[in-house]
Amino acid sequence: GCKNVCFGVESGDPEVWRAINKNVTESEIVRAHKAAKAAGLIVTSFFMVGNVGETKDSIKKTIDFIGKIETDYPTCSIATPFPGTKMYEMGREKGWIKTKDWSEYLTTPHVKMNYHTVWTNGILSEREILDAYYYVNSKIVFKKFRTRYGRLYFLNPFFYKREIFKRIREKGLKNFALLLGRVMGPGKVRSGG
Repeated sequence: GCKNVCFGVESGDPEVWRAINKNVTESEIVRAHKAAKAAGLIVTSFFMVGNVGETKDSIKKTIDFIGKIETDYPTCSIATPFPGTKMYEMGREKGWIKTKDWSEYLTTPHVKMNYHTVWTNGILSEREILDAYYYVNSKIVFKKFRTRYGRLYFLNPFFYKREIFKRIREKGLKNFALLLGRVMGPGKVRSGG
């Protein structure tokens, strides 16, 4: 009865995998995704920005890697160092943690007005992490829409009901317009860093 499988890929950069102790190779990830698709499963792939060791070049590698794997729903969140994790301990030791207000420990800006990351990874600033989040999402949003609503998703009334009208109703027109602007037209992530 299994219909969906989710993979925590996290990044497209092997350097980030090593930094977060993710003992996996690119070929293993590609093979796992292919096998899941061959078995007829819907594949969700989780990615994060702002991970330990991540640079602007890592983000570009993530975008490229998403194009290489057979995934139906690529998703992106912000790496968040929850208390009790190695990431949290590293961030605390290095002074990267910006707040201990646990209500701020959210992995996506979409759920809170005036969202701020709770840490920087020692390489990327808060602004760069947020820009990377919106940049990655701008690259994957249309794939998600096509998977969910069909190739001609913009002709599907459920697309408008669930993705447009529901968000306007929940967050208001102004906030929806801000979100749309961030996801549809973010600044480019420049090389370096």
